Amino acid sequence: MFKPSILLRKNALFIGSDEGAHAWGILSSNVETCKLDNINVESYLTRILDQIEAKLPRRDYAKLLLWNAPAKLSISR
Repeated sequence: MFKPSILLRKNALFIGSDEGAHAWGILSSNVETCKLDNINVESYLTRILDQIEAKLPRRDYAKLLLWNAPAKLSISR
């Protein structure tokens, strides 16, 4: 179950800078959490990036958190 994240960690070892590593850690953590919670990763990331691009106020960023994702983003298994 954790093998993809371990491989990802090894692949991202030389990310370039501390800031890049921090951003990469946040992104990969979100992706792996989406997978664990059966949420379509691409749809989730598209949704949050579109909201940020549309100038969503920072005070409303909590609405973008994974546990607030709409049910339509869930993957049925």
